[in-house]
Amino acid sequence: MVDLVFNTIKPKGGRTITFKVFCEGLDKLGAYKYPAEFKAGGAAATTPKLVELINKQKVPVSSGTKALANKFHDDKKLYTVCGCHHLLTSSPPHLLTSTPPPPTSYHHLI
Repeated sequence: MVDLVFNTIKPKGGRTITFKVFCEGLDKLGAYKYPAEFKAGGAAATTPKLVELINKQKVPVSSGTKALANKFHDDKKLYTVCGCHHLLTSSPPHLLTSTPPPPTSYHHLI
């Protein structure tokens, strides 16, 4: 039901709404959720009930995701030469310290 109301109040092609439009959406949702109270008292009677319902809901918690095991990433023996070259050149150790870079080259890995 909330999705239907959201789609009717948001601007065409839009993905977000303003707080003013959100309040208008609460009025429309109150008409769907509490039709008898809405007919009797209008949006002023139903909006506090909807706000109370919203406040009773649990706060969403983002727990993130954990990557599944992948043998091509987890097993360093399966790294290709090209992958090793990328690993060695993407974050050279000399950038992490104040000493100058060593004169050696990584071209022998290619």
